Amino acid sequence: MGKSEMWYVIKAEKGAHLYAGFKQEITPYEYQKRVADGTITEVLADHQVKAGDVFYLPAGRVHAICGGILLAEVQQSSDVTYRIFDYNRPGLDGKPRELHTELAAHVEQNYRTVYPEAANRATQIIDTPYFDVRVMEVSKPFHRDLCKYDSFIITMCIEGDCVIHVRSTGDEVLLKAGHSTLIPAAIADFDVLPQQGKTRILDAFIDNRESRLATMLTRFFHFSET
Repeated sequence: MGKSEMWYVIKAEKGAHLYAGFKQEITPYEYQKRVADGTITEVLADHQVKAGDVFYLPAGRVHAICGGILLAEVQQSSDVTYRIFDYNRPGLDGKPRELHTELAAHVEQNYRTVYPEAANRATQIIDTPYFDVRVMEVSKPFHRDLCKYDSFIITMCIEGDCVIHVRSTGDEVLLKAGHSTLIPAAIADFDVLPQQGKTRILDAFIDNRESRLATMLTRFFHFSET
């Protein structure tokens, strides 16, 4: 019930900020009142951001992106969105978009995710049941063997150009900054080849190792009983 997601800040103008979570506890009455009079942002946690910042947003955490930010968003597969305030903006049809003030009141300090990053290695920045995200800055050919996760891989180039070389098929695809590619689980053994210096890559996938093991055990016991 809900939709968990994460943000990775690619670029941010000076002074750019976003909202994630509340900076103070408020009552349901104050929440309703502030949404009605347009002051809800006054009690949200306001974060100034820079390139490389990561925010994990579990289902139920209020959040909003403000101007001057380019970011990558990875989210759980879900169509659920509770919109509590829309800055009084009209939708594409000229009418205010639907709000979910009452529903959002029943869901849900430092909300920024800190991670150690090193050159020429993959760093895990988020690990949830819904997605696993890793970032790497490489200046030389870098091998990625992710077959054990039994998942497709979405690879996004966020800085510099690179070539993705699939070892089993020999296929190659050029990724420029801002471009993404989906690598099927069956061929998730590939090389990242930086072009003209260094490149920064973001990988997102689902860690299916436990579910795969459970399926194998279920099949084993089924065959044993038979």
